[in-house]
Amino acid sequence: MTAAATYPDMVEGIVMLSLPDVSIRQAALPKWLLPIVTGLENAIASPPLLKTIFKVVRRPSIVRRWVGVAYIERSAVTDELIDILSAPAQDDGAAQTFCNLFKSVRLPEFSPSATAILPKLEIPMLLVWGRQDCMVPFAIAPILASLNPKIKFVELENAGHCPHDEYPDKFNAILLEWLDIHFKRAIDVESLKLERIQNIIEEAS
Repeated sequence: MTAAATYPDMVEGIVMLSLPDVSIRQAALPKWLLPIVTGLENAIASPPLLKTIFKVVRRPSIVRRWVGVAYIERSAVTDELIDILSAPAQDDGAAQTFCNLFKSVRLPEFSPSATAILPKLEIPMLLVWGRQDCMVPFAIAPILASLNPKIKFVELENAGHCPHDEYPDKFNAILLEWLDIHFKRAIDVESLKLERIQNIIEEAS
């Protein structure tokens, strides 16, 4: 979204799968819970403590538990998925990246919020959200979807935080329909270009 707002000529559309926005968590959390959440964030914000926590939560057994929260469709939680999610956390510098991420999401000035950017965009947007998303509450979805009439909002029943992976057939159908409505001509032109290039290569060989 920041790229689209900063360089509008480079972005023709955006597809969003849930949309975390710290600036509107007040609308999603009970008022009594906000001070507790803020206090916990402040308590663990020191890099040494964060890196210690990271070394624990990156373990495949712990990752599997988190995936169990994120995914409603249990059949999508496979050993392959756990390996895919766990591997990057073992890379050099991963712990520092985790600290930087934790810090950035708590600083609204680090990046403009979705509530600030969405109303300004003049491009087609697709927002897909699982109704049972436990990672980014579904309650936020209608708030964000109402910010711009160019947003097509689709909610998926019995889907969690990763609807594209839980129900790829449903998500792909939604995505392809949206692309067909807004970008069919552009896709056809690009396909024609690729076909011509392929013909040139074949003739040259």
